[in-house]
Amino acid sequence: MPVARSSQGLFTANCEYVGIDKIRIIYPAFQEYSDGYHALFRKHRVRKTATGGVFLDAIGEFQEETPAGIYVELREHGTKVLLEFNPARQMDPDGDTLCHPDLVEATVIWAIKELSYAVMPAWGVDKETGEFIFDDSSKWPEGWQKEVVLTRLDIARDFYSPYDSFGVKSLINIRKKRHRKDFLYRNDEVVQTMTWGSKHTIRCNLYNKSLKHHKDANGGWFRFEEQIRTSALKKYGMRTLDGVRAKPVFSLLWERWDLSNLSSDVSIAEGATDFMAKLHSLTSPIKAQTFLGLAYSLHVGLPVATNDRTVSDYRKLGISCGFTLGDDPANLGSKNVHIDFAQGILVDTEVTKSNEELSLTDHGFAENIELQPIKENA
Repeated sequence: MPVARSSQGLFTANCEYVGIDKIRIIYPAFQEYSDGYHALFRKHRVRKTATGGVFLDAIGEFQEETPAGIYVELREHGTKVLLEFNPARQMDPDGDTLCHPDLVEATVIWAIKELSYAVMPAWGVDKETGEFIFDDSSKWPEGWQKEVVLTRLDIARDFYSPYDSFGVKSLINIRKKRHRKDFLYRNDEVVQTMTWGSKHTIRCNLYNKSLKHHKDANGGWFRFEEQIRTSALKKYGMRTLDGVRAKPVFSLLWERWDLSNLSSDVSIAEGATDFMAKLHSLTSPIKAQTFLGLAYSLHVGLPVATNDRTVSDYRKLGISCGFTLGDDPANLGSKNVHIDFAQGILVDTEVTKSNEELSLTDHGFAENIELQPIKENA
């Protein structure tokens, strides 16, 4: 298998389709104004701790005009709040984009302020003056971000395939650098999701985004996703909100992508896809099936119980589609492609190689090679 391409570490195109998908945070609440009996909370429960203590929790969901809600829990007798939501959907309700890491803090501020009528943050009241400041983040105490603890962060990169024959199934034979085991999930007998890694640290997913989000298996959009949990958040300096910035998020995204080896070249039967589309446009489904059976029989030398005139008609049909009866149907036009993670698109390997050819100057040296001066002997 060809070696995976080395990454650039930068995102050069489709940049609105890379960033944060989901975030789960916990922050301290002002207990006096967070009793859990607001109409927002539809469920209440009693939870016992390992040491025999008892916690009262309230669970609800905040939904305004956006299609994605905010899951809310008021924990430990109203002293802690848990929020889980998709920052991008708060900023782009009807879109498919992802939230840039540097904008996540703004969405968290919005969520905390919107929910303050039911669960007020611990810093919602100025301790010295008694003034309510929950609705003015400019008055929040310095360093409040360190009080917002992350327990889960989902980061992702979406990429587009212009080739109908490409799918998650095209990548299942690629061996990853650290993980020998993965899990495949099918939809209508076709592999549409591949999962690997640890659910306790970092779990990686590659799935057909067009199918999952829009019920369109052939929409062409796919997502590489990393679900980061507590221990990994600590390791990579993103345990609290102040650590969620572009550099650590994108670095981790690239690190796990490189370990996946999914930038390796793969072969897809793109010519066969084009051929079948053309064939179905020129004849009926039954005749298309007959043509394929005839093509295979003639290629392997099986006896054909079809008169010459009919064979001639099918031969003309094949020529109309750019295929000659007797040739190997498996060679209808395979294409080598790979995922360009930086650009967020599936590209033709041969086209990429031709663009990378060295251009020579008049004196025969490649323009893109930096010549070093020759040192004379002392």
